Amino acid sequence: MKDFFENVTDSLGDELIKGIAIALSIIMLFSGGFFFGTITSPKAAEDTAVNATEAPQTTQATTAPTTQPTTAPTTQAPAENNGGETATTAPQASNGEKTTAEIIQLYNDSANKVKTSATQVVKNYEYRRMNEETMVVPSALKGMASTIIPKFMSDDLEPQVYDTPDLIKEKFIVPKADYTSKLTEADVVEATCTDNGTEYEIMIKVKDETNPVQGAGVGAAFDVLEMGDMTSGEYGNMIKKFDCQYFDCVLKCKIDKASGNMTWANYKTPLIMDMEVNMLGTHQVSCEVSFEKDYTITY
Repeated sequence: MKDFFENVTDSLGDELIKGIAIALSIIMLFSGGFFFGTITSPKAAEDTAVNATEAPQTTQATTAPTTQPTTAPTTQAPAENNGGETATTAPQASNGEKTTAEIIQLYNDSANKVKTSATQVVKNYEYRRMNEETMVVPSALKGMASTIIPKFMSDDLEPQVYDTPDLIKEKFIVPKADYTSKLTEADVVEATCTDNGTEYEIMIKVKDETNPVQGAGVGAAFDVLEMGDMTSGEYGNMIKKFDCQYFDCVLKCKIDKASGNMTWANYKTPLIMDMEVNMLGTHQVSCEVSFEKDYTITY
């Protein structure tokens, strides 16, 4: 069984979030042999399951940001990004500070230039965390889950260099897309911009979202996992329901004022995966994880 899990881990490669969910599903796959070897009746098997109500159900609600943007809101949507051209349509704040719309446009323009103009992107590190206290699996298998899942959740501290246009497009934020950001003001709960003289330092927090899709909401500026990603593949038919709750997602970056080039970016994406797995009956499987990716960009 150990060799099997190691082979599965190797085959998943960089698809880490998918790997975690599949790992949980594989645990359920092997639960048949485990249960039949230790439990004498289906009723006893049901009695060993962790009650879904034991898992905190208020994480998203309690962590959802309640503050309003610190910058002045506007009613005018940011202009469509055109391959890195600086937008001039966002209204200026009366106090000279950038409005939310201006900050988003500044971020979009510089972020999208990464995929059109950058010569090298280095992923400096990726921190990965799992909250075992909120994990929900059948109790008899919780120890197994705690052993297997960390295979997918160890920090990646080895810098990864992307030095061709194809690699940058495939590996940088919103992977395999021609853009890095399609954020709009409607997606954002808070945005700040600090002018330190030679560069802008930007922070953007997006609204919480369940089951985002690429290109909109959280998926407009972060890597997200969609239901179709989970139901494909060898074990996809085991997953009958999959919800992915993203909360407190924050991006930060530095932009050179003279060139408009983004030189550094950091993305934090906490999420809760909640699945219904069909194996020896229906089981609720849930896990709270978070990822932090840090990049340096050169031109």
